[in-house]
Amino acid sequence: MVQVAGIWDRLYRAISASPSSPRQPIQIRPDHVRPSRPPPRDPAPAGDTVVRPGTARSGDAIEAQEDYVSIFLNQLFLANSRKWFTQIEPTVFASTEFLYAGTMRTDPVVIGPRPNESLPRGMVLKNTPVFGPHPYRGGPLTFTFVLSQLPVGDVARSVLEVVEATSGALAPTLSLDLYTKMGGIVLDGFTKLMGLNAIQPLIGLRDTMSPDGSKPLHAGRWALIDMNAPDPDEFWVADDILLHGSTEATARPFQSADFLLFQIARSPDAQRKDIDALPINAMWLAALEAASKGSDAAWAEAKSNFAAMISAISTSHDLLWKHGQDLIDERLSRLIAVREQTVKLARAPDQEDPRAGVRQRISNVLSLP
Repeated sequence: MVQVAGIWDRLYRAISASPSSPRQPIQIRPDHVRPSRPPPRDPAPAGDTVVRPGTARSGDAIEAQEDYVSIFLNQLFLANSRKWFTQIEPTVFASTEFLYAGTMRTDPVVIGPRPNESLPRGMVLKNTPVFGPHPYRGGPLTFTFVLSQLPVGDVARSVLEVVEATSGALAPTLSLDLYTKMGGIVLDGFTKLMGLNAIQPLIGLRDTMSPDGSKPLHAGRWALIDMNAPDPDEFWVADDILLHGSTEATARPFQSADFLLFQIARSPDAQRKDIDALPINAMWLAALEAASKGSDAAWAEAKSNFAAMISAISTSHDLLWKHGQDLIDERLSRLIAVREQTVKLARAPDQEDPRAGVRQRISNVLSLP
């Protein structure tokens, strides 16, 4: 399978040969970021898939075995919007390499051209997830972003659409082997596009963070801007939009150059909210269905399915240990509650149909002399 490092080498050479030299991302100062989402509530509202949030930590450090990590493309802005989508179309290649199931895994994503009329002019993407949430197991986390252009109507468009559709089909419900194979198709397809000279990379970066290296892994916002030496102190983020100005009060949406605004995030409560998308959900539903039948045999079946779910959760590569144990406790309480309600219903005495009494009284009245 093609490796991301090889793809990056080719892209980097192409970027270096262009009039614009390779750019360095700037980190947006934490005190220059206004949160776009309210802090998590404690306790969680009724109906959530998890109900016992962990203790939220202050700071932005991402700790091994304690945090879920995600990466979002907050904003893709194209300065020359008249040229884009009339002569050329944007394509974003992103990948993340991280420790999963004891080995390094690559999650590639290709986002093809799609003008979005609901977004302001020049903004093509907003808050698009490109990685996670995944438990951080330690070691290095390497991420790659490349903004490229594709000629409008080029024959390579059909290849790109297949690659994009394949990357979009990557889901946590897939087995590791199938995920790896499909990820390989994405990387091979993007390599084929480069071989057709259809993809012209414009700006990109490849960086590695690690708790054992010079760049600790931490949450934050970064902007990759196609301009020379931007001053980080003059950039702000509000509601996931990149702003520029000497002060927060005077800052306005930045529109002077093409840029990518991306975010590395950790779950503030050390939980992931997509539990129903994981393979354990099928075991949970089977246990819940059996518990609702009421018989002793069905209850034994429910406990057997729940025991299988416990085993799957305890050995899952997709769940943190503490989160998994909290999930077991919460689901067990729900399972027992369903069982008790079913048994209570089965033991409840049958009630006489109230309509029968009404009909009898009417009949008695009609039969009076």
